[in-house]
Amino acid sequence: MRSHIYYYILGMLAGLLCSLPAYPVDNTSKHLEKLQVLIDHNLPYDREMSSDSIILLEKELEPKLEADKRYDLLFYLKQLVARAYANRGDITVAVDKAHIMYQKAKEMEYDKGIALSLRAIGDVYLASNIQQQAIDSYEEAIRILDKSDDEDLIKIHILPNLILSLLKIEKIDEAHAYLKQLESLFDKFPTSSNLFYTSICRAYYLIMTHQPDKAQAYLTEATRANAENNFFHMNFMLDYMHASYYELTEQYDRALEQYGKIISELRPSYAPYQHVQLNIQCARLLAKQGQTDKACFIYQRTSALQDSLDNLSYVRQINELRTIYQIDQLEIKNQQERNRTILWGILAVLSMLGLILLLIFLIKKGNKRLFLSKEKLEKAQQYAENSTRTKSLFLSNMSHEIRTPLNALSGFSAILTDDSIDNDTRQQCNEIIQQNSELLLKLINDVIDLSSVDVGKLTFNLKESDAVVICRNVVETVEKVKQTQAEVRFVTTLESLPLVTDDSRLQQLLINLLINATKFTTEGVITLEVEKESDTVALFSVTDTGCGIPLEKQKQIFNRFEKLNEGAQGTGLGLSICKLTVEKWGGEIWVDPGYVHPPHNPGSQQKGEYPMKQLIFTLILSCHFLTGMPTATPSSAKRDSLERLLTSMPHDSARLQMIQDITRMEQTNPNCIRYSDMLLQEAIAQNNPKYAGTALYFQIIYYYNQNELDSVIQKIEKMEPFVREGNLWDYYFDAQRCQIDLYSYREQIEFAINKSLEMYQKAQEANNVRGLIGAKQCLANAYMGTGRWEEGKKALEEAHMLLPKLDNVIVHNSVLCQLVSLSKAKDDFENLKKYLDEQKSILEDYIRKNPTMEEAFQDPLIFNELYYAYYYLEMNQPHPAFEHLQKGAKYLTPHTYFMYRVLYYDAYALYYRRCKEYDKALSQLDSTIVLLQEAFSSDYVNQLSAKADILVEAGRSQEALPIYEKVLQMKDSLVTELSDKQMKLIQSNYHINKIALEEEQLKNKIQLIVLIVIGTTLIVLVFFMLRIFRVRKALKIAESETRKATRIAEKANETKNHFLANMSYNIRIPLNGVVGFSQLIASEPNMDEDTRKEFSAIIQKNTEELMQLVNDVLDLSRLEANMMKFQIQEYDAVALCNDAIYMARMRNEETIEIYFDTHIETQPITTDTGRLIQALVSTLTYPQKNTAHREITFTLTRDDSGKQICFRISNSPLADPEFNSQEVSIRHDINRLLLQHFGGSYNITADEQERPVINFTYPLDIISE
Repeated sequence: MRSHIYYYILGMLAGLLCSLPAYPVDNTSKHLEKLQVLIDHNLPYDREMSSDSIILLEKELEPKLEADKRYDLLFYLKQLVARAYANRGDITVAVDKAHIMYQKAKEMEYDKGIALSLRAIGDVYLASNIQQQAIDSYEEAIRILDKSDDEDLIKIHILPNLILSLLKIEKIDEAHAYLKQLESLFDKFPTSSNLFYTSICRAYYLIMTHQPDKAQAYLTEATRANAENNFFHMNFMLDYMHASYYELTEQYDRALEQYGKIISELRPSYAPYQHVQLNIQCARLLAKQGQTDKACFIYQRTSALQDSLDNLSYVRQINELRTIYQIDQLEIKNQQERNRTILWGILAVLSMLGLILLLIFLIKKGNKRLFLSKEKLEKAQQYAENSTRTKSLFLSNMSHEIRTPLNALSGFSAILTDDSIDNDTRQQCNEIIQQNSELLLKLINDVIDLSSVDVGKLTFNLKESDAVVICRNVVETVEKVKQTQAEVRFVTTLESLPLVTDDSRLQQLLINLLINATKFTTEGVITLEVEKESDTVALFSVTDTGCGIPLEKQKQIFNRFEKLNEGAQGTGLGLSICKLTVEKWGGEIWVDPGYVHPPHNPGSQQKGEYPMKQLIFTLILSCHFLTGMPTATPSSAKRDSLERLLTSMPHDSARLQMIQDITRMEQTNPNCIRYSDMLLQEAIAQNNPKYAGTALYFQIIYYYNQNELDSVIQKIEKMEPFVREGNLWDYYFDAQRCQIDLYSYREQIEFAINKSLEMYQKAQEANNVRGLIGAKQCLANAYMGTGRWEEGKKALEEAHMLLPKLDNVIVHNSVLCQLVSLSKAKDDFENLKKYLDEQKSILEDYIRKNPTMEEAFQDPLIFNELYYAYYYLEMNQPHPAFEHLQKGAKYLTPHTYFMYRVLYYDAYALYYRRCKEYDKALSQLDSTIVLLQEAFSSDYVNQLSAKADILVEAGRSQEALPIYEKVLQMKDSLVTELSDKQMKLIQSNYHINKIALEEEQLKNKIQLIVLIVIGTTLIVLVFFMLRIFRVRKALKIAESETRKATRIAEKANETKNHFLANMSYNIRIPLNGVVGFSQLIASEPNMDEDTRKEFSAIIQKNTEELMQLVNDVLDLSRLEANMMKFQIQEYDAVALCNDAIYMARMRNEETIEIYFDTHIETQPITTDTGRLIQALVSTLTYPQKNTAHREITFTLTRDDSGKQICFRISNSPLADPEFNSQEVSIRHDINRLLLQHFGGSYNITADEQERPVINFTYPLDIISE
């Protein structure tokens, strides 16, 4: 019982008992004076010198004491500092300080320092209530001091601590022996301080031997000894001892009064954890008196105080440990940079030594490289010119191809309006219209198909089809439409060939190939053949006996716009589209190189007598070949089915995808490793980094779920090269999160923080938003897991700010869950509601769009509902809280993550607590305690504390008392354990960094020696180095020009593709109008005259629109390619404006009034008058048919410099948003490029009345070219 009563007494006394003969006071240092006072009077702190002040004192005085070699005073200072850390609860730092002090004394072979270090270690253990280790340290110090009689002063101040420790664990006889030794030393040094501590030890010994009356006498003697100094801490010691005496003699009221006095006088800054212990002692006394409610209240208050102190203490300890063990990373980096600089210097000098013999070779090599670079530049320029020329040729062809059938449609449609023509003529016109319509539509469809493939928008309607049937239909179709005498045949040995494909696209592809063959085979045979080459490949071939393809052109025929016969009709796109389509299906297409020239005997059709051209393509059938449609099967059956299919698959991307699918099915069991290894080996064999990285990612997730940190680290290192090659940064940073989460789970917080910072830096370099967010989340987890709430909050808020850049509901929800948890933990209810609402919104929106995913999101949904319940309970609104609890229950399943089950029971416990249904609340809370008992110590302690609080509210304080005591004990051990772990991690980092720095310093010395030895050669070789630099400079210039030429070529190709897409889509609409109405006129011989004329007018209108669109697009393209030919002449600007106004009025038919205003009488300009008038007219007329009245103000002026004339057209219909269209956009682009070509400008603004205004300028100093 006495042991229990005095459990904390020695912790309060330890460290007070230190003394030293007075040193001469250094009058120049106020701080040294304060230190001397503390040492002379055995004080760990005083009113003017708190624990924090002592810690700061070390930082100021240590360098001075080191420099002056006052080691005795230095070690006393360090002993006081270690005790100061222990006083304020920083036990981990205190232990570390004491051990560093001990190592330093051992290195110095300084016995007094060793003894004081052991005293410091004992004091820290005593403050942590680890009695036996404290006794061992004190006894070791005494043994060292026994070797010398000169150190009795130190011994007399260590003995009281040893005696008190032995008495605490009731080793009475051993304590009595040391007490006798203390009394004999006191006779040698009879100071008031020694009398005080000797009397304290005597009193405690008498108390422990049941002699309270004699103990009271020694307490009185200690009071007299302290009266001489009246130090605050000695008063506190006496008050505490008297309180303990009253407690022992069962005078509990007086003991409580004495403890209350101590608490009121003891400032928290001196010894904050002593406040906690004193409060616990008061609670125990109240419990003994049966005042359980008061005892529980003090326990609650003490628990909250301890939580606050623990959080502050942990952060403080970690920061202090970082300072102690910090080897500046900048110092290591600087050393590495110095070493790297020296190494480069050595390499440079060595290189220059070899340069003497290799100079001629290097110069020739440099010149050769320069020549090759120039040659490469010339090829790039030639490529750019060829690209532009190809585009120009295609534009010319397209103009001809479109205009010819378009004019035919317009002309023959006009003939059909004549009533006098007979039916035969009408039929001929109809056939011509039909033929030209199909030609135009095919032309447009080819261009659109090509454009769709380019941008990845070409879609396929895959379904089961018979390739043999498709081929027969194709041959029948081509046989009907061919314009040649050649026979079209179909040959196969198959009865059927089941295929999953887009049958219309395959049919179109085969028709293209056969029609292409008919163009160059006037007679002979054209053969389509299909065979099954293997289980996964179908082989199609088209052969003919035509004119043949020159060998040098066989590789070109699949290029875009390539035509073997420039006079033949067509765009040169057909075979290009065929090639792209086949490749989209995973196949290939090629030309048989054996067919070069036509046969000598075109009349013969015997196989083998013709060197037949073969155009062959294959389709990969691993995904399309039908072996029966799959049905829903269990996971194992489906896996077995896929594995059987895998054995017959070729080694291609489809096989990789199949293995990946199997691995995904098995990712939760050990088979995952086997299949992911298979995927990895296959991916490496196929040189596919994407699948290789994915395979390692599967393994990382598996090992993460198995809590195997070493395996996770190993797989991440192996994954990194594939990440860079396969651009798998999302997977990589998710894997990094797994590693960091395991560090945090194992409470290796320092590693977690360092790895999170490294991850953030890598994510910045990779510009990966998901990685940036993940790093911030990991950092927040590490901070919040150790009570560093503000740092955690800042990291999460930064992650939240990044969310709009990432469209990922899972990441979004993850960040919000952390913010919700943080807001609740910090009682930030305003932000709690805000984040809950945001989380609810994103979850509901996602599930609304993806209803099948609701089951997968049950955990986030229950989390959201439970925290809504917490919020409303804190707002004292139990009814809405209960509604959310009921909603949350819908998502609770046996598979729910166990922490969410904990939250569920905890929220219900809080609800019942607020409703004062305490038995139900305790029942729910017991469920959480059972779940948390094994896995999460800190959460387990919090739930125990909550249970005790509920018991108090229920009037069951007696049951709550043992729980409160258990909670406080566990909190002490948890914080100490966590701090110890972090200390070991920091020490580990320190030793690693220290070794790294020493290695770098050694390298530095070696490299300097080498550099000095060979440095003299540097001067001799300067000339040769300068020569190499000149060559390198020339090479850089050549490379820069090469890159510039490449960019020009790419821009030309991009312009071409943009032009094709625009032209194709905008021509199709009016073309359909022309074709449709032409066919109506041709097919209705009895159509009345008015209807025929009306349809003819529509045809004429659409034809004109088409012609205008074609001309505009061609003009735009020529301007963009800078290939427009201009008729330059000098002309008066005012006359040009009048001409444009006249033409506009003729076209407007009085619907637009134009007011022309200018003060210029005449102004000659050099321009292409036709093009400029066309641009002006476009701004003065409606872009579309319109009868609305409109007024336009047209102004012509000179600018202030007199170097330009300015055209201003107010209320121009061309700039009116009402008439926006693709044609208007093209017209603006033509006008803008035209003006820019001549050095002018073109822009659109608005006037004071918000009417559209077109402004353009034209320079007056154009030189005719």
